[in-house]
Amino acid sequence: LISMAQQLTTGAIKAIESNSKTEGSYPVVQVIAIKKIQTKNKQNNQDRFRLVVSDGEYYQQAMLGIQQNELINSGTLQSNCIVRLKEYLCNPIQGKSILIILSLEVIEGPLDGVIGNPQNIEQLSQTKSAVQAQAKPQPNNPPQNNQQQKLQPKPQQTMQQRNTMNTPSNSTQSKNIFPIHSLNPYQKKWTIKARVTRKGEMKTWKNKNGEGQLFSVDFVDSQGGEIRATCFKDTAKKFFPIFEENKVYLVSHGQIKFADQRFNPLSHEYEITLDNSSTVELCSDDNAIPTVQYNFERIANLTNAEGNSVIDLIGVVSQVGEIANITSKSGNELTKRDIFVADDTGASIKLTLWSDKAVSFSSPPGTIIAIKGARVSDYGGKSLSLVSSSKLEENPDLPEAHRLRGWFDETGGVIYQVLTQDFVPGSGTSGPLPKKTFGQLKTENLGVGQPFKFSNRATVLSIPDKDTFCYPACPGKDPKDPTRNCNKKVNEMNGQWVCDKCDGTFPQPKLRYILSACCSDATGHTWLTLFDDVAQQILGQPAEVIAAWKEEGNDEAVTQLYKSATFQTFNMKLVAKEEIYEGDSRIKCSLQSVTPINFVEESRNLIAAIQELTV
Repeated sequence: LISMAQQLTTGAIKAIESNSKTEGSYPVVQVIAIKKIQTKNKQNNQDRFRLVVSDGEYYQQAMLGIQQNELINSGTLQSNCIVRLKEYLCNPIQGKSILIILSLEVIEGPLDGVIGNPQNIEQLSQTKSAVQAQAKPQPNNPPQNNQQQKLQPKPQQTMQQRNTMNTPSNSTQSKNIFPIHSLNPYQKKWTIKARVTRKGEMKTWKNKNGEGQLFSVDFVDSQGGEIRATCFKDTAKKFFPIFEENKVYLVSHGQIKFADQRFNPLSHEYEITLDNSSTVELCSDDNAIPTVQYNFERIANLTNAEGNSVIDLIGVVSQVGEIANITSKSGNELTKRDIFVADDTGASIKLTLWSDKAVSFSSPPGTIIAIKGARVSDYGGKSLSLVSSSKLEENPDLPEAHRLRGWFDETGGVIYQVLTQDFVPGSGTSGPLPKKTFGQLKTENLGVGQPFKFSNRATVLSIPDKDTFCYPACPGKDPKDPTRNCNKKVNEMNGQWVCDKCDGTFPQPKLRYILSACCSDATGHTWLTLFDDVAQQILGQPAEVIAAWKEEGNDEAVTQLYKSATFQTFNMKLVAKEEIYEGDSRIKCSLQSVTPINFVEESRNLIAAIQELTV
């Protein structure tokens, strides 16, 4: 260990703790402890690791960036390893200096023990602060008129700050510019210089906690780092007229938190929430900052892409479909257009455009398009869909576009593989329903375009206990068909329940089931929606019984009822239907009826199927 001590950088921890980092210096230290910590963020399941690093004389606590987690997971980085810090920063957190390690290289180890007898650098800092406090003379109270003189210039500074938000600034020397990829929640004071690559629309939200407006912008800096910033309420109103696409800004202060990858397609693990402490300053254009940062995927490689993942794509338009109007689950009319895009891997894929983008798209086949943030769907093979945050650029001046132009002009855009299956489902309105498995539900694109009715033999695996297991329904008759019940959801007003459909008023509603159940067959599983008749048949109890149990606090009875209904196998009649949610196409299945299995009849059918295979 004595010979190993010569490898460590002398005074590294002191220099790091005092932020006296030298450009191009990569200190060598020893990792003497590693601890996995729990994160409270439910939308980010990444592991976090706390390290203790030492230069042989002092040690300091550190947080490892999650991009380096693989070093620990693979066993490359262990306690007592010697490492070289390639990218790092030191931030004060709750009165302590914490080292944030963004990139490191394992040089050697693990060793048999700790090099030297390192001491806690925090004790040195506390001792130094106490000595300085004792030696510092107490300042005299300045005259009151001097205080007033210091307060007078503040309104002028505020006016100057307001003006700089709309006037381009040529100087950033007074700002300590941080690379976007280094931003993390442990930083309190930071400034980025970045270009706005996308500015979202101002949206209005309303929930039980209140209402307000919000919008988001995407930034890219000169190092290619990307991050999203969101503004709410008064901050949204303040910054919405200031941000413009393709312009460069200095942005300082704000909350940095884990990004919710369900709604944020950018690769950064964090996102920014701008608040009252944030400042925005317009800068002169900087050619070193790109307009859009793409990370293109080749189309043939999308066969391995996960559903709901977000990707960037560049390709040549091979087909352009007509505009179609569909109705969403909420009853809104939506406009869509399907086009096919190909690239020089010889593969093509369907891309769905929505609303204004569908209407305004007029490019003919042969046009090269670059897409930022397309969402992947794995129904019926693979397909793509533009969401509200997606960006589409036609004939971009990019090296990849020039390569594709050469391929298309030379070969005519020969396609050998189509990732999206062209399947038109039947309606199943007459005769016996076709038998389809849950695996075929996805591979054959069932339910896309129009509802598809089919049958399947499947087993109920689980029924989750949710408070939304039922809804208050109208107990009256349907005004258009008196032989049928209305069943429309009713609303409580002044102690009475009112139905908007039949204009009836009732003292009590009828509770009707609307359950979700996970069902499985030999090819996989899927989630089904169970309405009142089917749910009562499976559970053996009306919804009012479960509601009464819940009101009494008898959760054990509810759990046992759901549990007793699982692992039952039925012949099922189902409907698969395409629904649109926030611009994304999804297939939802509802269970129409269940019948017990007739094992004699099933055995005959199996024997007949086997005989057909052996002929």
